[in-house]
Amino acid sequence: MILLYRIISYFLLPFILLRLWYKSKQHKGYIQNIGERFGIYDKSTFPNNKPYIWVHAVSVGETKACLNLIQELVAQYPSYNILLTNTTPTGRDIAKQILSQFINDRILYQAYIPYDAPLLVKRFFKYFNPKIGIILESEIWPNLLLCARNNNVKLILANARMSPKSYKRMLYVKPYITKILSCFNTIAAQTQIDFDYYKSLGAENIVLMGNLKFDCLPVGVSEEKTKCFTAHPEYKLFTTQKSVALLASTREGEEEILIQAWLDADKPCNLIILPRHLHRLHNIKQYLQSKEIAYTLRTDLEKVFSNENIKYEVILGDTMGEMPFYIELSDIVIMGGSWLPFGGQNILEPAIQGRVVLVGEHTYNFLEATNRAIEMHACFRFTHPVDAFHNLDEILHNKAQLGINAKKFVEAYQGATKKLMDIIKQHA
Repeated sequence: MILLYRIISYFLLPFILLRLWYKSKQHKGYIQNIGERFGIYDKSTFPNNKPYIWVHAVSVGETKACLNLIQELVAQYPSYNILLTNTTPTGRDIAKQILSQFINDRILYQAYIPYDAPLLVKRFFKYFNPKIGIILESEIWPNLLLCARNNNVKLILANARMSPKSYKRMLYVKPYITKILSCFNTIAAQTQIDFDYYKSLGAENIVLMGNLKFDCLPVGVSEEKTKCFTAHPEYKLFTTQKSVALLASTREGEEEILIQAWLDADKPCNLIILPRHLHRLHNIKQYLQSKEIAYTLRTDLEKVFSNENIKYEVILGDTMGEMPFYIELSDIVIMGGSWLPFGGQNILEPAIQGRVVLVGEHTYNFLEATNRAIEMHACFRFTHPVDAFHNLDEILHNKAQLGINAKKFVEAYQGATKKLMDIIKQHA
């Protein structure tokens, strides 16, 4: 099985190049630093003056989850360089934005993880030779993990989670998965469900750690920026006439469903729409225009503010890294990824900022956290989005108490970063 996988991994490399070229049309970062994706590193960029602790976070969500972890690693392990690898350019961009001080001080280094072909991952470990590898959530790449074990890297799967779909697929190749999971010295599971999934697949050395995301403070909220923004007369008009709902991290097809539900409910609020992938903005704009809905882009707001004749009902978010800012501007958050079968999105960011969250039926990727938030009256689930909008006024009538509930929900689950640091100390 492993030999077959290795052969396939080489066969796919030409198609990966084509995919990078295609995705670069959406984000030019996919072809920047392209050598790193094939295990080629610039010696002037990545020094070998200290051993490395390696952290891998695939994209934006995982990168945000490891921010506190990286700060702790920098503080507690000054004799190491910290290497943060990503798969997506958006994850890399967020890290560069938030952790710029560590990068500028040459304490933290950024690279793309190589594709999972044996020769490429061998180059990665030959160059960096990390002593410890901390892989976040669900990145189980066989060649990468086997090569790490062969190079005596102490591996931790942190914030480990597994969806029901992934678990069912892995059961078909359980002996193979068991061997791959044995590469980890410790698997630190988010929830009891995740713990049980990994144990059922034959993993050993599993601990229940919790979720690093509960320890994350809002990043990207500037009090001065928010006050300046909300003090403008035009924005005050946007918020005083109606409450504001943030459609956060919406996925393809969900904007149409949610906007139509909003129309069917007679527009009970104004909207801020922030899609998960900004390359779809053109399609969303076309849909808003087809429904004759007055909207503005986040980056065009100054133009709108200078024209008193423009009245708008929707702000369309077209900036990266400002989720906490958008949350701060809103009264309530309607979470994307849950109205169509995408598995949901992280509800913790709005909860940390004291915002109640409305979700749809499809939250299987964050099931335990979502269910617990619902139990604590920090989150409400609706089968149909029109019902969410119909109940908006009633929910917001208790906005203050629900905000307190949301913060208590987060506080009850904090402490995962400390647990993970204790695990790292066992292997350092």
